[in-house]
Amino acid sequence: MPSASHPTAPYLNLNRTQLLIRLGASALAEGESHLENPSVRESIEAAQQWFGQHYDTIKKAVCTRKDVLTSKGLNAAAAVFDVITSVLGGVPVTFAAIYVADYGLDKFCKTGLKEFKESMDEQPK
Repeated sequence: MPSASHPTAPYLNLNRTQLLIRLGASALAEGESHLENPSVRESIEAAQQWFGQHYDTIKKAVCTRKDVLTSKGLNAAAAVFDVITSVLGGVPVTFAAIYVADYGLDKFCKTGLKEFKESMDEQPK
C-alpha cells in the first residue's frame, strides 16, 4: 500500500468519474485555456482528450514493466504513477495513474484507445 505521503494517497477513494473530473480540470488549468472552473462535461472531455494524447506513452511505459504489471490493488496506482511520472509529469498524472490502476492493468494493456475511452462514459463502480 502506498504510504500516506505518496502523491496518489489522498485520491485513492475517488471513483473513476471523480478521477476523470479532477484529471480534466487539472489538464484544463495547466493547458492553454487556463480554465479554472470547468463544468463536469468539460472536465470529462478534457480527460478523454488528455488520455487520447498520452495513451500510447502510458501504455508503453506501463505494459512493458513486469514490476508494474504484477502490482495489485493500491500498490498498482503507486507503481503506475511512478512509471508514468518519469515520462509525462504534471498534476493530471496522479489521477491518470489511479484511473488506469482501477481500470485494471491487464485490461488496460489489452485494450485499444477506443475501448479505453468508452470506459470513461460508464457509470462509476
